Amino acid sequence: GSLVVSAFGRVGRWIVNDAARFQAFYDQITLWLEGHGIAVAGAWSEAFSVGWMLRTAQTVTGRLNSTMSFWLVVLVYVFLGLLEVDDFGRKLKGMRNRIVGELLLRGSSMTAAKIRRYMLVRTAMSVITGLLVWAFARAVGLQLAEEWGFIAFSLNYIPFLGPLVATVFPTLFAMTQFGSW
Repeated sequence: GSLVVSAFGRVGRWIVNDAARFQAFYDQITLWLEGHGIAVAGAWSEAFSVGWMLRTAQTVTGRLNSTMSFWLVVLVYVFLGLLEVDDFGRKLKGMRNRIVGELLLRGSSMTAAKIRRYMLVRTAMSVITGLLVWAFARAVGLQLAEEWGFIAFSLNYIPFLGPLVATVFPTLFAMTQFGSW
C-alpha cells in the first residue's frame, strides 16, 4: 500500500513540476483542432485549461491517497477479524441447533474458499499486469515506469474502471512526455 501511495504521489508531483510540458501539449491539441476547422479557442479555454488539468490531477491523487489510507484501515480490520475465525467456528459448532450451525459453518467455509481463490487469481493477474506495464513503459523510455507498474497493479483490483484508468493515465503521460500523439 505504501508503494502504491508513493507511486501516485510521485506521478502527481511530476505532473505539477512539468506543467510547462502539459501547456505545450495543450497548445498542440488546440492548434491541431483549429487546423481541422474546429474552433475551440474560446469555449475550450474557458472550460478546459492546463490549470484545470493540474487541479484535477491534484484532486485525483489526493483522493487516491485518502482511498489508500482507507484501504489500510479496512485491511487492519480484516486482520483483526481473521484472528477470531477459529473462535467463531467454535461458536457455530456449539449452537443449540447443531444442524443450522453446521450448515452456516459449511456455507461460510465454501464462501471463504471461493473468495480466496478469486483473490489469488486477481492478485496473480494484477502482478502480471503491473509487470507488463512496467516492462513496456521501461522499453519505450517512459518516465516513472516503476510507478506506472505499481499503479497498474493496484488499479487492476478495481473491476472495469481500474484497468481503464491504468491505461489512460500513462498514455496521456507518454503523449506529454514525448510531445506527440
